[in-house]
Amino acid sequence: MDGWPYAAATPGWPNAHFRRSLGIEAAVSPAMRAVCERVLPTLAPHPFQKEESVLDRTSAVQYPVVESSFPFPTWRARASLSVAVSRAAWSLIEPDSMDRRIDAGVMAASASGSGARGAPPGRWQSPHACRNNAAPSCGQAAAAPSRTAHTIFIGDHYNLRVMNRRHAVAALLGVPSLPPLTLAASDPDRFWSRVRSEQFSLPDSRAFLNNGSLGVAPKPVLHAVKDYLERSAALTVPDLEYPRWGYETLDAHRQEVAGYLGCGKDQLAFTHNATEGLSIIASGFDLKEGDEVVMTDQEHGSGKAGWYMRRARHRIAVREVRIPVPAKDPGQLADLMISAIGPRTRVMLFSGIISGTGLVMPMKEICAAARSKGVIVAVDGAHVNGQIPCRIEDIGADLWVGSPHKWMFAPAGCGILWGRDEVMDRLWPSVVTSGWDAKEKKAARYMFVGTNNRALFEGMVAGVRFARSLGEDRIYARIHELARYVRRSAADAGFTTGLTPDDDRLYGALVSFELTGVNLDKFAALCRKRNIWIARGPRIRVSTHIHTRRKDIDLLFETLRESRA
Repeated sequence: MDGWPYAAATPGWPNAHFRRSLGIEAAVSPAMRAVCERVLPTLAPHPFQKEESVLDRTSAVQYPVVESSFPFPTWRARASLSVAVSRAAWSLIEPDSMDRRIDAGVMAASASGSGARGAPPGRWQSPHACRNNAAPSCGQAAAAPSRTAHTIFIGDHYNLRVMNRRHAVAALLGVPSLPPLTLAASDPDRFWSRVRSEQFSLPDSRAFLNNGSLGVAPKPVLHAVKDYLERSAALTVPDLEYPRWGYETLDAHRQEVAGYLGCGKDQLAFTHNATEGLSIIASGFDLKEGDEVVMTDQEHGSGKAGWYMRRARHRIAVREVRIPVPAKDPGQLADLMISAIGPRTRVMLFSGIISGTGLVMPMKEICAAARSKGVIVAVDGAHVNGQIPCRIEDIGADLWVGSPHKWMFAPAGCGILWGRDEVMDRLWPSVVTSGWDAKEKKAARYMFVGTNNRALFEGMVAGVRFARSLGEDRIYARIHELARYVRRSAADAGFTTGLTPDDDRLYGALVSFELTGVNLDKFAALCRKRNIWIARGPRIRVSTHIHTRRKDIDLLFETLRESRA
């Protein structure tokens, strides 16, 4: 242990305990260098030249200061492995840049013979290295490691392979890594059970079946929000930015979210929720008395309310198209909407997925027909993004709103508004501050609404990354499979009437049905007792997401059977 390059330890951390608790293999030093290079400058001015500890400038939860000899002659950094450093690393370092740094560093370590299996001569090596790696013994030489074989050892608590930025930094943060994706193919129920237990805060006793009203954020999202709030309180955000949104364009955030949504960054604005986006659309167009707006009769209240307010104020006409329940096929739905367009129709609004029944509308067909007739078409996509495969630009709408807090793992308080440039030029903002008329900013000007909580959008970006790490197609397949299970369970129960079509094309992960002969008061009481969260009433709507378990669905139908009058 004489070779351990420690410089100091915080009070209360005896050196012997510190030596046992913290060991970082030489192979991961390039990754740690990349972390420190970006993070430590945000905590103290010139931390690599100053001798004082950075611990006084970080959070109250403090860890020892280590003087670490990186395998670069000019780098001897006093690196604080504090909670603050770890948290800052996650959200400050660009994914692509960090991946390249780690990959390059690991390869360089391999070439130089340093690594988890063979530390350089004279460098202290963790006693865990021989225990966790297949070397003959601590005293024998080991074969050169492969690129993916490098391991960080932090006491007995972490043993992870440095394959990319996400795994390396997630371990430093205390955020659990995902189960191996190979498990999703070999044992999907076990894989998703682990995702729920390891990535979400839901208690095992909670049967949460109402993601369609408000989703639950996974731990990486919670961490991103908490981290940003802590850093904003300490003003350790990068580039001396104000820790807010409402005056900023948030280009990097919009770029990443736009990539997930399948649209351009310049046409995308962040809002608080879909209701806000729908209100901007309803209040923003210059319509005169007699101009008509067409919508379905099953729109969410937030979709209807803005237009009915316009009718009360400006005497526009609002017409609702009756949608059959259950619908028969996509062609039937497209014909109903298209045939409703008249000579005074100026705007058409419909939900991409109907909130009450889970019906997936034929969005492309309706949008193409409406636009060909000169009608502005707006899609309420609150239930679309994250529930079914969708690229906004491929749909062909003029305007789109969304609620990432439902299916995209975002925290509540996040919304999106997207629009074609030529349509947004005609759309007046509703809440304004300086810059509201800066049309060169395109969609970003709808974000100039005054000071707001930017931590929520940090969480939204983390939600996008979480979804991508699991695989979007893998998510869609899982949640639709569970929705099928709900449909089968409802059919087998014998006391339900399905409201969601049988056609796989017409539903994603929302299933609705009516109840016959069920005591609703008794059912509500049993749901409270058994921690079942469900959109209930004479109609039941079940939302399935990746944290949903088959036993949650079984418990629901068992409770319904016990509640029969």
